Amino acid sequence: MRVYVTTGGLQIHCNVAALIDLGQNVKEGVLFSLSFCHALGIADMIYPLGGSPLSTANPEAGLKVVGQVKEGVVKLVFGTSVFFGLQPFVDATMSYDVNVDIHFLEEAKISIDCNKRQISAGSMFQMPLRKSGW
Repeated sequence: MRVYVTTGGLQIHCNVAALIDLGQNVKEGVLFSLSFCHALGIADMIYPLGGSPLSTANPEAGLKVVGQVKEGVVKLVFGTSVFFGLQPFVDATMSYDVNVDIHFLEEAKISIDCNKRQISAGSMFQMPLRKSGW
């Protein structure tokens, strides 16, 4: 997936691997790591939320949401034409840059085909799934 960032009239983008997390249940459905926000130059565009604990499948995961990116700063891009504007929550301790939950994928009408090992949105795009850290 690509992440587009608009800041100070400039638009930058980067390719990034996202962790699809079935245990994550954040309202927006997408988490960014704080270090990723610093790398993108958007750390000053985060509303602070005071380090509230995040509900996860593993209660001992220790993730802490520290804020939420302001509206209009970030878009996620799947394939070539599937754009999603969103306000991802930001976690201070997450090891992956981007964490996407199954509810976000359902709302975006993105499906996972485990047999074909691909993620797709109908005929708009198909991308292979990759194992990471197994």
